[in-house]
Amino acid sequence: MKVYYDKIRKSQEFEVGPLVLLDGRNLNNRHKGFVKTSKLAPRFVGPSPILEK
Repeated sequence: MKVYYDKIRKSQEFEVGPLVLLDGRNLNNRHKGFVKTSKLAPRFVGPSPILEK
C-alpha cells in the first residue's frame, strides 16, 4: 500500500520565513497554552514562522 501512496504523493518543500499553523495533537495542553481539558483545547497552534530548512 505504501508503494502506491508514494507514487502519487509529491514531496512538500517549505521556505524559511512564512507563517504556519502547527498541529496540536502531538503537543501537551501546557504547550498549547491551555491547562484545563483537552476537549476544549485549540486544534492548531500558531501562526509560527519556519526557522530553518
